[in-house]
Amino acid sequence: MKNLKVSVTGCSLADFLYADIDFNSPAFRECASRQDGDGGLMEGKLIFADALEKFKGKPYAELLQSITGGKAPTVKNLGGPAIVGAINAAQILSDCPVKFDFYGATGDDESGHFLRSVIAGTPVNTEHYLTLKGSTPCTDVLSDPRAH
Repeated sequence: MKNLKVSVTGCSLADFLYADIDFNSPAFRECASRQDGDGGLMEGKLIFADALEKFKGKPYAELLQSITGGKAPTVKNLGGPAIVGAINAAQILSDCPVKFDFYGATGDDESGHFLRSVIAGTPVNTEHYLTLKGSTPCTDVLSDPRAH
């Protein structure tokens, strides 16, 4: 097989899973959507932090603290279709003469350091993975095992 170089550009983010959130708790219900698109929380939907802040008139960090009861995430993961795909392909093709370069960016925060530490344990080259001032994109996933 000929030597190949695969360049991947795109999204990388930190996924934070909160595995036991009670969707019937007062804190969650207070943030629940009243109508589709109003910025409130909805089961099974992606809601942007700025939309929830606007909906409630409070900072997102304060809302998350209330909803989670101040608990730390149950699990942290690397997320984002570009970086996850690059890592998967690099691992599958690790016995082949294929090199993977990732082009993207993180913030200069704890989440960015976490992402870099995970990616460092993979065969993906991060020479072009920039660190920018500000925060790293992240997703807070709220899960209620009792919800149907």
